[in-house]
Amino acid sequence: MNEYEFHIVQLGYRRFLWTFVERGNGKLRILARSHKDYRSKEKVYDAIAKLKPVVNGAKVVDATSFSLPATEFEIHRDSTLPLLVGGRRESLSESTGT
Repeated sequence: MNEYEFHIVQLGYRRFLWTFVERGNGKLRILARSHKDYRSKEKVYDAIAKLKPVVNGAKVVDATSFSLPATEFEIHRDSTLPLLVGGRRESLSESTGT
């Protein structure tokens, strides 16, 4: 049987949002998320409280209280391409100087 939960997620810079997830077969599936972010967890709890009558029985999980495991990565010079973000569009040859 699937369970439904609201997860409170921290975005950074003390901004929070909620996600509505389905838990089943050991997997989580996000069904919905707040269309805006909030300045405090209390405001997220208030928003969830307004939705609880529609989604009866869904528990609230504070997902801001766990830390992610340490990760490592390597940069391989031969196979790494630059990620161009915003601004003027340049060709790959201009951005790499080749």
